[in-house]
Amino acid sequence: MKLLGVSLYPQGLSYTEAAGLGALAEGQGFDGVFAVEGGLNNDVMATVQAIAAATSRITVGTGIANLYLRHPALLGAAAVAIDELSGGRLILGIGVNNARAVRALGIEWRRPSEALRDTTAWLRRVFAGEAPEGIRAALRTAQHPIPIHLAGIAVETADLAGEIADGLMLYLASRTHFQHLVGRTAKAAARAGRQPQEILVSLLIPTFLSEELGAARQAARRFLTLYAAMPHYARMFRRSGFEEEAEEMTKAVDRGDTGAVSAAVSDRLLDAVCLVGPLSRCREQLAAFREAGLTYPILAPQAMQNEQPGDAARRFLTTFRTG
Repeated sequence: MKLLGVSLYPQGLSYTEAAGLGALAEGQGFDGVFAVEGGLNNDVMATVQAIAAATSRITVGTGIANLYLRHPALLGAAAVAIDELSGGRLILGIGVNNARAVRALGIEWRRPSEALRDTTAWLRRVFAGEAPEGIRAALRTAQHPIPIHLAGIAVETADLAGEIADGLMLYLASRTHFQHLVGRTAKAAARAGRQPQEILVSLLIPTFLSEELGAARQAARRFLTLYAAMPHYARMFRRSGFEEEAEEMTKAVDRGDTGAVSAAVSDRLLDAVCLVGPLSRCREQLAAFREAGLTYPILAPQAMQNEQPGDAARRFLTTFRTG
């Protein structure tokens, strides 16, 4: 069975619109619909709950919930509520965002693997209805198993997912780097006495669907330029075989030359981490990811030119139908 999910970035979407897009994804045959927590401009748990209420079959998920924005007891309670309301269709993806954004909120940044491990342990206790010592209130027990997926781009996150999680959510990984991280997850699972095939690995792939390949590449290049200033993404691009591009992007970022940053993003890099261009080309690129071992691609439709986010998502959902 070939799974295919879609990711909604709620910036520019109302909760009502997100729910409607989730219903459309279900009607078009997608297997899962995931919502991104875009900084402080949306509550991802509320978004997923709205989508769950508007659907009946499709998996709903956070892709991701920023673990720093909620105490794990509250995050767990919200997950238990969505689990109940959705009839057991929730995947809870959690991640750490980035140090700069977290510190800007006055929150202490922790080592990602430590924060993910502690939050996962907390969530498992909450799902089991186990109140921490000193808390007398009874916790609501989850009615169904709630899978916890760890999101990240670092090898440490892949290792941790293999050790303790139900899934791993990757992002902007080339096919070769994806295979490397999956291998790390499988080895960590084996060391922990687990079956590697029980850990669901997904990959979020930005998708620039347009009959105009040049316009699609231009939009994708602008998109990747946003990540060039983040050292952890630059390191990942280097590990993925794009040393020259990463070096040029880093130098341009240091100079404050946005144009040069964009120019350093090669077509080769775009095609390695995104789906870009006409429908037939995007399908071919997706097939290449599947041939590399990806079992659960989650496609993130991106707006073209002055297109509104909701319009871009609707165009994608009605064009990239799975049936």
